[in-house]
Amino acid sequence: MVQIIRKSTLPDALEIAEQLREAAVLAPTIVLKEPRPAGFPTDIAQLREARDHARKQSVSCTGSLESLADLLAYIEQRLGGIIPTDLELRRSGQYRVLTALSRFGGQHAVEPLLYPRSESLLPYYIAILIHTAGNPVPIAELECDCLHALPLLDGRRALVWCKRRTAHVQRRTFSDDAPFEPPSLVRDIIAWSARIRPMAPIELRDRLFLFKDKGESAVTALTASSIEYAVKRFCARHSLPRFNVAAIRPSVLSSYYRSGGDIWAVRAVANHAHISTTIRYVDSPEVSAMHRKTIATLQAAFLGHVIKPAALSNTVQVTRVKDNDSLQNTAAEAVSFFGFGCSDPLAGVAPGTRRGELCTNFMGCFTCPNAIISPDPVSVARLLQARNHLREAAATLHPARWSVVYAPQLRVLEEDILTRFSSRQLSAGECKLAGLPPLPELR
Repeated sequence: MVQIIRKSTLPDALEIAEQLREAAVLAPTIVLKEPRPAGFPTDIAQLREARDHARKQSVSCTGSLESLADLLAYIEQRLGGIIPTDLELRRSGQYRVLTALSRFGGQHAVEPLLYPRSESLLPYYIAILIHTAGNPVPIAELECDCLHALPLLDGRRALVWCKRRTAHVQRRTFSDDAPFEPPSLVRDIIAWSARIRPMAPIELRDRLFLFKDKGESAVTALTASSIEYAVKRFCARHSLPRFNVAAIRPSVLSSYYRSGGDIWAVRAVANHAHISTTIRYVDSPEVSAMHRKTIATLQAAFLGHVIKPAALSNTVQVTRVKDNDSLQNTAAEAVSFFGFGCSDPLAGVAPGTRRGELCTNFMGCFTCPNAIISPDPVSVARLLQARNHLREAAATLHPARWSVVYAPQLRVLEEDILTRFSSRQLSAGECKLAGLPPLPELR
């Protein structure tokens, strides 16, 4: 029951590779709340700008395939807005289209101007994954009707999805017009994929994340394998280390916890049934370091409050109280038999004591359930001196008195208190033993 207060320190440098921060090249303002550098490009912003530019340019075209606008207009008018595979273009004699595609970067560069590819959908997917702190598979399986109106909240929209494993409907609300928040991203994807949606299998037609990649005639939805392939290309394009999208959810929840420090609020974001699940999610090295720093700060403040300043004298005048034969502290604090200070031995805080009467633990304050023992060498030396004094008294006191009064104190010292100190701390205390005043004889 005795608390031994130890000061912990935060390491000077914590180099924790948080891939979420590195992957934030897609939109640094999404979660991290860091200032966005001027002109910092994002994949989402670049894709939007390229599509808007292509749409404006295709309004006026010459009919040839010399410009990108002409090529896009030709694909829209002659090919139904869908770029056929290379093999299909060759079979139909569309060599001019093949040449124009090659001139403007190939299908992987032209297709995102018309409809999504897996790698061009990835920044949108990661952005929504970060915003929602959702699980990768349920977010990949979002449907087009995932946005719900909030009649009583102007300018807000709810994103709703289902976690199949638990059959629980989950929702988060976001600003309806913020360009990088889910409502704008969802509407963006729906408009972007409109031309390929009729080509998707019936069972996938309502899925939000539809795409068509080069060399594939079929339209499909994001899956674990397509996401893994897109992440590989994404990391290569931005010179990032490989990361797993499954690590984004715990990273976001840890960021929420480090920011607010409220585990119950994080549980609400994660929509966990049990708080223990949330604790496992946020149990990261960075959170542990934050806890150590917080504990060290509180301990330092607490020790500064309870440890007597060096300027105060160690001697305290103690007088008798006539009415109850107890002790009264008339200076700063009462000093017990073994030299430990007590702020108020008449407070009645120990079990079995009453206010106004001398504490039953006063002869051995280190056994008090409210004792606070600091690990400084002088305090450790006092503990060692008390242990030695009790051992010596066992040979001179009556066995019955020894076993009732002093043996329990020695047992607490040897088995509970001194075992909590390191060998280095005990050695430092041994060095201070000679400088302590002798203890009075035990009776």
